[in-house]
Amino acid sequence: MHAGGGMRGKGPDDPEMFAESTALHRQAVAALRSGDRFALLEFEGHVLDRHRPWAGGGRTLQEMGYGYLGAFSKHVKGRTNVLMGLEESFGRRALLAYLIVKALFSGTHHKGMPAWPAIVATVCAMIEDSSHEAWRDGERCQRAMDARPSELPVVADLRRTLLEAPETLPMPVLEWLCTWRPGPMLAAISHTSRSRR
Repeated sequence: MHAGGGMRGKGPDDPEMFAESTALHRQAVAALRSGDRFALLEFEGHVLDRHRPWAGGGRTLQEMGYGYLGAFSKHVKGRTNVLMGLEESFGRRALLAYLIVKALFSGTHHKGMPAWPAIVATVCAMIEDSSHEAWRDGERCQRAMDARPSELPVVADLRRTLLEAPETLPMPVLEWLCTWRPGPMLAAISHTSRSRR
């Protein structure tokens, strides 16, 4: 299972992966901070729920992961077992130390996305300014503006939502952003998708 449609075109595409990844990031952090020793198991159950629609009104894991659910389940359970085993064997402080080290090397970016605030600023500037250099040419800008979904919020609201809870944007908006994004947004979305696999 991976972004871009996956094998046989059934896997999650970039907008679905982006929405689900950012939603899971928030829930994973909450589970790890809770201090409840069963919170990680509850989070695991949430991730592996085959009939739960993904964030953004996406499809279910059952629909997207056909043929890959065994490997996906094994991967998720393996990560959960490592974290729970670390806490059980060495205590809560050891788990927190491990997570701090992991964050220093790979989790310091905004929701796991490199330079996300700067990318959001560029996207919003592009929407406001048809002459922005990231458009590359006026024709590309015009095609993008013509394809804007009706659900696209005003720029101030879009900026806030992209920074605080991008998974709550309607799927047509995420699809539009993934289609007409500047290069750095694609890199951030691809990084997010890979880091959640």
